Amino acid sequence: MQKRRSNTKLSSHVKKHLPLIASCFGFIFSCFVFYPGLLSVDSLDQFQQASNGVFRDWHPPFLSVLWRLLLIFDRGPSPMLIFQNFIFWASLFLFFNKRASSVFLNAALILVVGFWPSNFILMGTIWKDSLMGALLLLASAALSCLHRDAKSKGYLILLSTALMATIFLRHNAIIAVIPFLIYLLWTKHSRLVVFSILAGPLFFSQFINAEKMYPIQQIFFHDLAAISIRTETNYFSQLTGKQNQSLSLADLKKIYTPDGVVPLVCCGPEADQKYVQFTNKPDELENVRSTWVHAILEQPRAYFRHRIKVFNELLGVYRSSVCAPFHRGIDANTEGFSLKNNLLFDRVLSFYDWFRDSFLLRGWFYFLLAAACLLYLLKQKQKNYFSLTLLSSALLYGISYVFIATTCDFRLIHWLTLATIVASIETIPGMIEKKTKANLNASS
Repeated sequence: MQKRRSNTKLSSHVKKHLPLIASCFGFIFSCFVFYPGLLSVDSLDQFQQASNGVFRDWHPPFLSVLWRLLLIFDRGPSPMLIFQNFIFWASLFLFFNKRASSVFLNAALILVVGFWPSNFILMGTIWKDSLMGALLLLASAALSCLHRDAKSKGYLILLSTALMATIFLRHNAIIAVIPFLIYLLWTKHSRLVVFSILAGPLFFSQFINAEKMYPIQQIFFHDLAAISIRTETNYFSQLTGKQNQSLSLADLKKIYTPDGVVPLVCCGPEADQKYVQFTNKPDELENVRSTWVHAILEQPRAYFRHRIKVFNELLGVYRSSVCAPFHRGIDANTEGFSLKNNLLFDRVLSFYDWFRDSFLLRGWFYFLLAAACLLYLLKQKQKNYFSLTLLSSALLYGISYVFIATTCDFRLIHWLTLATIVASIETIPGMIEKKTKANLNASS
């Protein structure tokens, strides 16, 4: 009898903490599968900056600075893998722990979102996009809690910290943060909080003093190449940089693709192929910028056709296969990093390969779903400002790539997909319930 009572108490205790158990399982499993962390060329570049302490601003240096601090635990990618997955799975727990009345449903939601094809493998890759998604999810979880308890200073501090760190991570991250800031101002939270979130990155950039690389020029060159080809007008001949000035239309046609800017600057099969050369000279950059503006004003149709084509590639609208839906390992490096014949990773990757070209990994699906949910919520008399904030953030961030995307890599729209999934879980059940009640009333 005593043993039966103790088993009942244990069962009750486990049931009560199922969401926590689900989050811990997801965190441990993720770290085990992806250890020491998947690394692309971009990841390795940021690790090298973290290792030698010399920072550049082609990628915002925050990830490298954070990584440098984490190197005290281990000189490799594993601390960053653990850090970003901890934030991700802890955020899922914070968000879904008391979302529904059933602990089983809450635990299931944590596992579904965590292991969703557009989330799981990206969280195993050390990218600023992955960490940004985790931090914005943390901000969303804190905002959800703040929405229920507006007087909680702890959630407000957590929200502010997550948003500030998000702005550090990507040059265009502020676009995703703006709806959160509007929510804070709308709900009459301190303007000082909003100011701190915006001012933090400015102080950080002055403190780090990273070498200026002018990453915006990749947009200029990509657009100039497309406009030149579409209009048969070589705008590169107007540039002051000698190598770029010498590029002919024939050269540009060989190296331009709407899929990305990388083929413009390197890595073609022909040894004598000419490429675009980036510059770190302010006067040359100003010449590129002014030429870019002139080309857009002179050929707006060619510009917008190119931009829409790039955006369609990113969303996977007309593609037979999704562009780089997830990274598949650790790129060649001199650090000795490898997966060391991780058979579990191979099996997990094989499983997710089933979804790689499905609608679950196509940006257009999440874009349309987010737009549909947003329109539905705007029509409701009683507004769900939390979901509206989340969907607005997702859509604004996604739309920004109409003008700035220079690659079709799926990781760029990770926040669009993650925010849409979470907001849909908030929105769709209420939509179904309302529709069911309307049908019952109509039939009676």
